[in-house]
Amino acid sequence: DRENKAEYTVFVYREKEQTEGNEKSSLAELERLGLTAPEPIWLKPTVDGAFEDMKNLIKSGAYVPHGAVVADNDTVAIGAVKAIRESGLRIPEDISVVSFDDNPYLDFLVPAITRIGQPVEEIGKTAVRLLLESIREEVRCRTQLQLPPERIVRDSVANPRTAK
Repeated sequence: DRENKAEYTVFVYREKEQTEGNEKSSLAELERLGLTAPEPIWLKPTVDGAFEDMKNLIKSGAYVPHGAVVADNDTVAIGAVKAIRESGLRIPEDISVVSFDDNPYLDFLVPAITRIGQPVEEIGKTAVRLLLESIREEVRCRTQLQLPPERIVRDSVANPRTAK
């Protein structure tokens, strides 16, 4: 929503091991949507580590109202959610949360966490098929595929126009 660009900042949280290609594509997509993202903030890749890092971020005053946490996995998201709740902020009224992965336990949180799921079953089937083709043909297989992720909309994201 380009009209709310100045009011809706997206913080991209991820592990330090995040690949450069994923970072560039994530930031390009945010830009395409008219959203801004500051420099990535690294949260430790454990629930406790992400909790402590997010808690410190909120205490520092760097939090922007009506922002969003985009966590690169569910472990980081859980730690961030805990810190957000303990700080008195509300999800999604004060800050939205999105996670990558698709662990069904995120549906048991209140609110349930919106996430991006990877087609794990299709990835596995494709990997086995390519491996078997490579063995049969005695050829080294160097295939790069992109399988579309699935957006799983739940209750942790506010529309920037209605966020208060």
